[in-house]
Amino acid sequence: MTCFVIRAGVNGPQVLLLRHPFAGMQFPAGTVEQGEAPEAGAAREAREETGLAGLGPPRLVGERVERLAPPAAVALITSPLYPRPDLASHSWATLRNGFNVVVEREAEGFIQVTYEEWDRAPDPQYVTYRLTGWVAAETLTRTRRRFFYVLPCEGETAEAWEVTDDGHTWTLFWAPVAALPAIIPPQDQWVPYLAAAMGPAP
Repeated sequence: MTCFVIRAGVNGPQVLLLRHPFAGMQFPAGTVEQGEAPEAGAAREAREETGLAGLGPPRLVGERVERLAPPAAVALITSPLYPRPDLASHSWATLRNGFNVVVEREAEGFIQVTYEEWDRAPDPQYVTYRLTGWVAAETLTRTRRRFFYVLPCEGETAEAWEVTDDGHTWTLFWAPVAALPAIIPPQDQWVPYLAAAMGPAP
């Protein structure tokens, strides 16, 4: 899901953006956990990624269903990543729910996949981390459903602050909805959902 955290500004509404040291400029976003309602996931991700406690209830403002073309796929659930297409082989890594992968080959109810992480802030961009291994076929899907939520910020905040989680530190800051900085792909395709949620310009 994607979280548009909004507050009123002097010159119009502002949205909270996240400047990641390696992944670039983006909206707070994440993955619904197994058994979790999307709106509960949005509230959780917004708290975790922004560090803010004073957020109003999530309001659904859009939904997008993507059919991924082969060889692309996405992890449907968190699962072990095996070195061989065999549950008895030693599991040396984990493929997390929501991770995008490339399908390499299939064998005996297993799929070999490659997962990559990129450093997108430097120029040129480069792959900083790569995993290849086998997962059970039922743990992957080629359909991705994304929910877009607006969460009002109801408390006072700084203009910018840092949050550390999962071994990374990123900067949160407020930006005018009417004059957003460049957002990383594919999140730049989410901007129309934010614009529609804010309604027509006065």
